[in-house]
Parts: sequence; structure tokens; C-alpha cells
Amino acid sequence: MIKKIKIALPTDDGLLIGQKFMGARGFLVATVEGGKILHQEVRWNLISEILTSDYGFLYNLEDCDMVIVNEIGGCNRERLMALSKKIIRTDQTEIPKALIQFLDSIPKAHKVSQT
Repeated sequence: MIKKIKIALPTDDGLLIGQKFMGARGFLVATVEGGKILHQEVRWNLISEILTSDYGFLYNLEDCDMVIVNEIGGCNRERLMALSKKIIRTDQTEIPKALIQFLDSIPKAHKVSQT
């Protein structure tokens, strides 16, 4: 059985990966299953949620399995790892290209559903 995963990418505009993880205006979150993108949404960071959530700045990532970033500082890396979030680095700056690069890296055995 193939598991759905949610991948978050920091962004300021929904199109490009934000250069600063902590300073991003929000996250584009893609739901992926079987090597295909099922859904995408932009989750903007709202100060009210940051202040009231147990996750703080990372409240938008609560249901995400991994994060694709260009750069991330050690403190944020540790916080994500403590929340069991996988971190993937990319040199891509465009979100669609980063997602395609990630999907292409998934082994074929994980892309094919068992009938």
C-alpha cells in the first residue's frame, strides 16, 4: 500500500522556494501519493497562529512529513528533526522543479501501487 505524504516548501509567493526558512511568509504544501501530486495549497504564516500554537512558527507543518529547502539553519534543522520531519535540500529555486526533482528521486517500486 502506498502512503500519502505531505511535503512543505517555504515560500513568499507560492511559486519560488523562500531563501530563508524561518523568514518565509508561508509554505506550499503538496500532498503526494504514488509519485503523483494530488493536491497543493499555500499555507500563510499568521501571527495569531504562531503565537497560540504549540508548534510556534512551524504550526503549518504539523501534518507534513518532509520539508524541501534551499538552506536551513542548525536550530531549525533540530526543531524539524525533533518533530520527525525529513529535510531535503535542493538547489532548485522554483517550487514545481523542486517537486519534480523529488518525485523523480523516488524509487520506482514506491511509485507503483500493488493491486
